[in-house]
Amino acid sequence: MIVYTIWNICLTYWMIWVESFRTAVLQNAFYYALAIISYGLYFSLLFFAIIQFINGKNMNKGFAKLKQGMSEKKVVSLLGEPDSVGIREDNTLTYHWFNDEGILKSFILFGIRKKEIRAVFRDGLLIEFEGKYIKIPQNKSAE
Repeated sequence: MIVYTIWNICLTYWMIWVESFRTAVLQNAFYYALAIISYGLYFSLLFFAIIQFINGKNMNKGFAKLKQGMSEKKVVSLLGEPDSVGIREDNTLTYHWFNDEGILKSFILFGIRKKEIRAVFRDGLLIEFEGKYIKIPQNKSAE
């Protein structure tokens, strides 16, 4: 449904661009420049819509794996050694990873870059990741 809606928005924008281009050719250079700018905006919108769709699918796959109740060792092997470790009042471990490399360290584009990742473990199993609680199957134990 979301892809269909994005496609309709892009198609509508394309029709507006074609009409403005026709007007620009018939009238003057100002409208021609406006048509070129709107053409660029159209492809930018389409590009970001595709990125958002791909990233959304990847995030859903990642959270589906996390819902299975991963062990502490497995999460650390996937994300690397945590930058800080803490203990909460309810005796759960909290691991923090800080993503501070690169030029765009504080720039977030559709959730692709995160500045901080937080995971909470109880009895060696992941119970919370990025503020979302994870339901652990009854027969699952720490590996």
